[in-house]
Amino acid sequence: MGSASSDAALGVGLNAMSSGAGLNGAPLRAAGDDAPMPLERALEGPERKIIERALERHGWSRQATADELAINRTTLYKKMRKYRLDGRTFDAGRSN
Repeated sequence: MGSASSDAALGVGLNAMSSGAGLNGAPLRAAGDDAPMPLERALEGPERKIIERALERHGWSRQATADELAINRTTLYKKMRKYRLDGRTFDAGRSN
């Protein structure tokens, strides 16, 4: 494929994505749902699970988790607050 046609195909894909549509022009949708969903919202569930599992692997150590995920500790903290993974989940599951 030539450079001009590659650029044109990429442009169509980018324009569709920036308008809230998938690569085929259809709106993004949640799995098993007919309502359109923005990509950022669709990725929240998987991102939360990835962070929670990494926290569990590291005994809820924020530094170790941030290192594993290759993100800044402050970014991890903000995401933990966003997804309400602020330690209460860990404390509730702990036996005294």
